[in-house]
Amino acid sequence: MKFDENKLSQNTIIKLVICGQFLHFKVGGRASRRRIFSVLSERGEMPQKELQEVLGVCSGSLSEILAKTEEDGFIEKTKSEKDKRNLNIKLTEAGKEKADISEKEFSAQAERMLECLTEDEKKDLFLKLSRLMEHWKKIQPEA
Repeated sequence: MKFDENKLSQNTIIKLVICGQFLHFKVGGRASRRRIFSVLSERGEMPQKELQEVLGVCSGSLSEILAKTEEDGFIEKTKSEKDKRNLNIKLTEAGKEKADISEKEFSAQAERMLECLTEDEKKDLFLKLSRLMEHWKKIQPEA
């Protein structure tokens, strides 16, 4: 493949944007149910504010998806014993089952999406993406 050295950075960012859009819409955004299930499976019951921080989303977006997830019977919201103004979130039994299924499906999907890469290429990509994310945190002003 021939590279235009003058536009390599721009073209690389364009490819990353396209990949980001694909992942957002095909795999799920930052506050997807799968991510919520994953965090709650790993950490157990937790305050909604803490879940919001872990997911990196605004409270309105999280509240909306949590309401739908609660309506479907996958999570329970309870008032915090420490501070009645705060809500704790935990998976129901149905939510735990759904979380297990979701994790297996995501694992299989991730394998399919990266099957064109060798294990060494996957590791290299992971390290490079991690390095980019750390760099972007340093250069991006706080919002």
